[in-house]
Amino acid sequence: MKQKLLLLLALFVCIQLKVQAQEVFDFNNQGGGKEVVDPFKGIVGPPYSLSIGLKGGLNLTGMTGNPAGVDMGAKMGTGFHAGAIANLHLGRKTESSKGGTGMWGIQAEALYSQLAIGTAGSNMTLNYFALPVLLKCYVESGLSIEAGPTFMALLSSSPDNMVVNGTSIALSGLKGGDIALSIGAGYELKSGLCFGARYNIGMSDLAGNMPCRTNVIQISLGYLFSVVK
Repeated sequence: MKQKLLLLLALFVCIQLKVQAQEVFDFNNQGGGKEVVDPFKGIVGPPYSLSIGLKGGLNLTGMTGNPAGVDMGAKMGTGFHAGAIANLHLGRKTESSKGGTGMWGIQAEALYSQLAIGTAGSNMTLNYFALPVLLKCYVESGLSIEAGPTFMALLSSSPDNMVVNGTSIALSGLKGGDIALSIGAGYELKSGLCFGARYNIGMSDLAGNMPCRTNVIQISLGYLFSVVK
C-alpha cells in the first residue's frame, strides 16, 4: 500500500513540475525571451540567435556601358572590402531545437568597398561606403543563399579626369550613390569562421556623362561572435 501511495505521489509531483515548467516557458516566450530550464526538454532559449563580427576580402569589378562615341575598353580590376557584420538567424529547426537553427535569417553589413576598374585609358578607383541588407535562406546547417539590396555612398574617386582614346572624361560628375542587387552564398562554421561569395549588380549609371554600371564579384572571409544564442 505504501509503495502504491509513493508511486502516486511521485507521479503527481512529476505532473506538477511539467505543468509549472510549461507555464514558465510560455510566459518567457510572451514577455522577454530569457533562457529558462524545462526539466523535460533541457535548456530552451529565445527563438533566434544574434552574432556580430568582422569580414574582409576581394572585389573583382567589371563595368558595362560606354559614353557616347567612346569605347571605354573596360577590364576587370581588383579592389577590396572590409567592415562589420550583424547576423540574425531566426526560428528553430524543430520544436526542441535551440534558437537560430531555422530556415531564415537577416544579415546587415557596414563596409568600406574599393572598386578598381581598368579602361583603355586611365584606370578608375571608386571608394564607397556600402550597406548590404540581405535575406538569408539556410538550405543546410551553416550553408545559406542570400539576396537583397546593397546601398552605396561614394566617398571618393580617382583620377579627377581621365582620357580614353583621346576623349577627356571628368569624374567630378559621378553620382553620390548607387544601389546594387546582391545575390550570393555563404557558409558559417560552428567555430565562428564564415566564408562568402557574392555578385553585386549596379542598378544605376555612374554619372550623366558616363552611362556605365558596375558589377562586382566579392569573395569574403569573416569571423562571427555569438551575442545571443
